[in-house]
Amino acid sequence: MRRTLIILVVTAIAVVLVATATAAQQPIISPKADPYYRYDGLRGTKGFGLVKPREIYYGGDPTGLVCDIHWHSWGGRVARGTGVGWYVSGNQSVGQGHAAIATVTASQLGTWKHRPAYNRLTWSFPKHGRERPASSCI
Repeated sequence: MRRTLIILVVTAIAVVLVATATAAQQPIISPKADPYYRYDGLRGTKGFGLVKPREIYYGGDPTGLVCDIHWHSWGGRVARGTGVGWYVSGNQSVGQGHAAIATVTASQLGTWKHRPAYNRLTWSFPKHGRERPASSCI
């Protein structure tokens, strides 16, 4: 009887550990109807394969980063949000840029890995970088 109990406990622990390890390898996504931004991304990137990412980073210099994203819409043909990006005007180097409010748009809703996904992401600085955030994640 005691041996059977020990076998059951050890088996239950093994099942929990395997389930936890498997879950840790899956991207964080919400129910099937909620699209997420496509691509797994390359090493060093952030936000890809996630629903409503708070930060998107393509890697490289700060111009590839938008953080503190607050999504105003998500799940329709186009998702829109506002975040903080690195603004560089046409006559500046990256080092001369500064943090500024960015408008983020995810569009081209399609599928990826049999799931709804946005296939295009853009951000812009509608006030040409003149609107600076109170605090910056960059």
